[in-house]
Amino acid sequence: MAGLTYIVSYFAKLRKHTYNLKALNKDPDLRNKFTIEVKNKFEALEASTAEERQWEILKDSIEKAAEENISKQPKRGHKKWMTQSILDKMALRRKAKQNPSRYKSIDKEIKKMFNEAKEEWINGQCKEIEDCKKADNAYMHQKINDIASKKRTA
Repeated sequence: MAGLTYIVSYFAKLRKHTYNLKALNKDPDLRNKFTIEVKNKFEALEASTAEERQWEILKDSIEKAAEENISKQPKRGHKKWMTQSILDKMALRRKAKQNPSRYKSIDKEIKKMFNEAKEEWINGQCKEIEDCKKADNAYMHQKINDIASKKRTA
């Protein structure tokens, strides 16, 4: 079964789809259903003789079985302090790649907006920590970890 998970993870990375592969390990019913579906589609492989065709059939069968049975991973979000105006400026910057001077000026604006938004978000979080430090100690520590942790935000 580990080999099958490896193959699915390979195709998930190859096709830019990220599937929730942990669900295969946690749910035996899902694992059995997925394995049966791949085996059924894999039977068509034996009839074909060309290696290139066999590879295509194998790849498609695993991809289709993963799409039908395994849920996709949620996309990682932006930083918590990102605003829509910053995202819009980033899209504008992407379009201005051909013009270096315009790109540079937009990039400066984005960095300034980003730093201001981050500072504002952190100040709001600190105020919230100060407000709850006497009432809810666990929540306060959770908020401190949110601000200070080096984990990627989702």
